[in-house]
Amino acid sequence: MGLEIPVEQSNDPDTEGKLIASMIKDGEKVVDLGCNTGGMIMHLDTCAKGVGVDYDGKCIEVARKVSTLLKDYVPPCEFYLMNLERTNEVK
Repeated sequence: MGLEIPVEQSNDPDTEGKLIASMIKDGEKVVDLGCNTGGMIMHLDTCAKGVGVDYDGKCIEVARKVSTLLKDYVPPCEFYLMNLERTNEVK
């Protein structure tokens, strides 16, 4: 079952990250819609697996490269290029 975490806009990603991390139970899977370069998922050390989705191909490319480089330090992550307005176009 999914959990939608409402996060108000903030200029402090560390504060947002701590709030989200406090709501994730050990071993849960996390899906980040609009993941950008995947930084939030990669900082959730208690999650079992992270899946990120974004419409920006360059962001997804960076997220994939960084998660591969940091694979020994971050949870397993997968990143997908998808425009959520056109859900039949997943790459």
